[in-house]
Amino acid sequence: KLVRNAGMHNALTQLIARWGLQQHVTLTGYVSQEAVVRHYQQAHLFVLPTVSKIHWGIPNVLIEAMATKTAVICCRLPSLSELIVHDESGWVIPEGDPQALAEAMHRLWVDADRRARFAQAGYQRVLERFSLERTGQRLRELFSQQEVEGYEVSQRLCAGGTAQGPWPTGADDADSAAAASPCRAAALPRAARSVAAGRPGCAVTGPAREIGEWVLGDVS
Repeated sequence: KLVRNAGMHNALTQLIARWGLQQHVTLTGYVSQEAVVRHYQQAHLFVLPTVSKIHWGIPNVLIEAMATKTAVICCRLPSLSELIVHDESGWVIPEGDPQALAEAMHRLWVDADRRARFAQAGYQRVLERFSLERTGQRLRELFSQQEVEGYEVSQRLCAGGTAQGPWPTGADDADSAAAASPCRAAALPRAARSVAAGRPGCAVTGPAREIGEWVLGDVS
């Protein structure tokens, strides 16, 4: 089955007809997210023969498939090592190599034990590295770290100094600097810190607001 093949339906239909595969390949078209999960769970394999020039990160569909304990095959992408260890949590093939793809699919199709091993290892990999709790905590840590560094620099600049110093008169730390300076630049770091701590509600605009509400707000 080729699931959610939006924008490619006509081309795929023609290709399937050319090779006489109508009895073997099904195009689902659009399906709901709930139905996508069922397709993952029913599949023996999830195959993503993509190319690196259109994927700079880790495709979400790979994480989804592994989260449903489905064995995966994917081409070698720049960031793929963060998710898949070849012949341990999935099978990695060179991109643009149809023969390698066919061999990988056949090998895993006839080897149920290996598929099961990949499925379990891939599931554990997702839990360890890509769970909502883990990624949310890491984002909070990054927000907090960057906020502290940016906060100190902004306060020094507001006081008429440089990024290296000095602090405003009478202030010897970041919190004292915030009280001593009316600079509006301090508002964003304070808001970012509130979002990172799981306390949305500050008047943050632009990307900071979107990141805070969509990602960090969801894991609070």
